[in-house]
Amino acid sequence: MSSKIRFLQAADCCLDGWCSNRPLWKHCSTNSCSQYYDIDYGSHSIIICHSDNQCPTYNSYAYFPENSFNTLIASGCDNINLFVTPDGLKVPCGNNKAYIRFINLAYDEPCLDFRFSDGVLAIARNIKYQEITSYYPITASTYTMQVFRCGSSKALLSIKNVCLKPDQSYTFYITGSIATRNCYNYLLCVDACPKPICPPCPPPNPCMPIHSCHSCPPLNPCPPSYPCPLPGKNDYCSNSFYYNDCYYY
Repeated sequence: MSSKIRFLQAADCCLDGWCSNRPLWKHCSTNSCSQYYDIDYGSHSIIICHSDNQCPTYNSYAYFPENSFNTLIASGCDNINLFVTPDGLKVPCGNNKAYIRFINLAYDEPCLDFRFSDGVLAIARNIKYQEITSYYPITASTYTMQVFRCGSSKALLSIKNVCLKPDQSYTFYITGSIATRNCYNYLLCVDACPKPICPPCPPPNPCMPIHSCHSCPPLNPCPPSYPCPLPGKNDYCSNSFYYNDCYYY
């Protein structure tokens, strides 16, 4: 069974990337996120280089568990940092909740707070650089999201009309730098969603042909209230994943 990987580019340059000598990403500009790609589960070599030359700026290995969804993240300025975070939360259907986590990739901001709506609801506090929170459940709706320097009442970013749909999981990335780019930026990415699968069939009924299984429930698609992320290669689902830890390499 395969795994999936995408590339989030938060470094202050344009990058190319290879996974086990397979070119997956070309000319990825800063503050961009690719679609998911299929890879074999297990250990893979990861090579990242600047798009204007083919000399690797980073070359190492990472392990990707079976049937997992993963984001390879590049961040930083002079020294690019790479790490992998497992994506996706196995969410219950029909409770009108969205699930969101936060990652601080603003490399000159050592600590950030994230707030919703009028700034009163602080959903994540004291998020350090490259720190990844757990997924927070929140009522599916449209929000204004604000990002603050820890201990400050002045918003670094204020994003209106953030629409969070029910039964989906999201990652909110804060990127950029005041020192080098004179601004901060953000990415709100839809993470992989779980999809129900048909349970193992019971032993065949002697009255039925040996290769039939009429008592086995059909494989149901996601109901209308349970949309999967995006069409095409982003439309991957899994039945059994939820990881808390990042794997660094």
